[in-house]
Amino acid sequence: MNTYTLAEQVQKVRQRLAKLQKSAPSPDITSLATDIEKLISIQDTLASKHQHYQQLFEFAPDAYLVIDTDGIIREANRAAAALLEVAPSFLLGKPLEILACESEQASLRKQLQSLKPSEKIQHWQTILYRRNNQPFHAHIFITHIIDNYGNLRGWGLSIRDCTECITEGKQALVKLQQTNEQLNAILNAVPGFIFWFDSQGRYLGVNQQLAESCNLPPETFIGKKIGFLDKSQQLVEFIHQFLNSSDMKANRIIETNLKGSTRKFLITVQKYQQGSAAVAVGIDITEKTRAKEALCQSEAYYRAIIDAIPVIRDSEKRLRMALEAAQMGTWDWEIATGKIICSQKTEEIFGFAPGTFPATFEAFINCIHPEERDLLQTEIARALEQGVPLNVEPRIIRADGSIRWV
Repeated sequence: MNTYTLAEQVQKVRQRLAKLQKSAPSPDITSLATDIEKLISIQDTLASKHQHYQQLFEFAPDAYLVIDTDGIIREANRAAAALLEVAPSFLLGKPLEILACESEQASLRKQLQSLKPSEKIQHWQTILYRRNNQPFHAHIFITHIIDNYGNLRGWGLSIRDCTECITEGKQALVKLQQTNEQLNAILNAVPGFIFWFDSQGRYLGVNQQLAESCNLPPETFIGKKIGFLDKSQQLVEFIHQFLNSSDMKANRIIETNLKGSTRKFLITVQKYQQGSAAVAVGIDITEKTRAKEALCQSEAYYRAIIDAIPVIRDSEKRLRMALEAAQMGTWDWEIATGKIICSQKTEEIFGFAPGTFPATFEAFINCIHPEERDLLQTEIARALEQGVPLNVEPRIIRADGSIRWV
């Protein structure tokens, strides 16, 4: 009932009460008239508030839709119409699934049917289409609508175009990869040994020079205790003393067995990340005549490495922020073993609780939509063979059976 019709009904009730009071006045009729006037006042207040909230909804900067329990759009504000490039009236009375491409409409319908009232705001990521068939990455926040009797009446949807955030996240990832490549080039160009380790004395990484001197690949060192090769007890003792001290930097000349001969190295160490990790630079000073020169080189190398660390930390911080804004996850694949290490956000995207994603490449492939598995494996093989980046956007089947583009 609109405001005009309600006003007419109120006027008719007032006229009937006036006639009753005139023809047969009584305290009950007078009391009834008073109660009706109070109800009318309350109704006027509610109508005013409803109009206020309707204006807030209509002119909100974010896109909002209201759908009923059947998924039919009942309300759409101006921002939603602008985002989808249609008139608001075009959306009313139509199912929400028309905003998805035909191949995804059944999946969106299934997601709607599986919605249940929750105190928490639920959210989806999907691809929607504007009127001109232009797709965009949409982040949808969903809340339930309950009437005064506790019955579910529908759902409120806030839709945001996160295409730009995803693009920024990809750009940040490319920049981080470039920064890592630059750092690796610096580390491998240094004519000395460089390694970094955590507060427990476990290797976090080594440069190519150190790995080659031990005839091992660099990844073999990661996670192992310093001294696992039993090359130098002096190095182990020095590192442990340094980690247990309050000093932020130190240096010492130590002896180590290298390729069957004893060599002397000047080791310079520096803590970072508030003492939770440290980096070490080792310069061979076996020939006494090179001792002074090696010390100067060590300090220069040390300064270059330490100066590079804040850049990497800042890049990693920007990447984490961009990935979080864009709702993106990361994962590493050990090709030789088939093991996959993924971030918590990746598990969330695939519909798994933290720590429950099967850590195998086979499990990852099984999460890809059957129609796109062959294409993805072909692209992976091409990327490995040609040494080019892998850039695909397949559909995945989440743990709950829903389908999502990634």
